[in-house]
Amino acid sequence: MTPARIAVLGIVANRYTPGVVERQVPRTGTWRRAGTMDGVRTPSLATVVDGLGHAGAISISNDIRASTWMKPPVRRSPQ
Repeated sequence: MTPARIAVLGIVANRYTPGVVERQVPRTGTWRRAGTMDGVRTPSLATVVDGLGHAGAISISNDIRASTWMKPPVRRSPQ
């Protein structure tokens, strides 16, 4: 059995100093999508989604390759 390959899109942060992560987008504006390369929902994928869900919204993609080319949803500030 081959282990599932998982891709995660949309993390926006930098590490200029070891151990210090600087977010470039606030948690409410962070867009993430995760999925396996073959579109199968696996226990490993569920673990990744659960772990990253604490840092912001995340959704599962059935076609992560196509998701690579999608634009993130537009979030507008209330006026």
